[in-house]
Amino acid sequence: MDFRLDDIEFKMNCMDSILDRMGSSFVAEFSAIKKLLMVLVKTPMTETIMRKEVMRMDTYTRITMLLWIEPIKLTNIQ
Repeated sequence: MDFRLDDIEFKMNCMDSILDRMGSSFVAEFSAIKKLLMVLVKTPMTETIMRKEVMRMDTYTRITMLLWIEPIKLTNIQ
């Protein structure tokens, strides 16, 4: 599966907009997830480095992030 950076950025911005309108309490967690996803897409990482980045997050965000990473990590890890 191929990921285009501009597609991912557009989708992330749309999701940000939806969360802002909903007044969601997940905006901070989503921002952390968005930041790490963009790092993963822009820079290939080893699995060890990726896991260290994810471990810095709180448990809820970490679980959510790991669910989001799965489709990306196979195409983006060297």
